[in-house]
Amino acid sequence: MHQWDDATHRVAAELVDLYKRRAHRLRRNACRDLWRMMWCSLTRKS
Repeated sequence: MHQWDDATHRVAAELVDLYKRRAHRLRRNACRDLWRMMWCSLTRKS
C-alpha cells in the first residue's frame, strides 16, 4: 500500500510538473477548446 501511494504521488507530481511547464501554452486554448467541446455535445444532442 505504501509503495503504491509513493508511486501515485510520483506520477501526480510528474503530471503537475508537465502541466506547469506547458501551462502558458495550454491556458491560451483551454477555455476555447472546452467551450467548443461543450457546444459540439449540445448541438449533437439536439
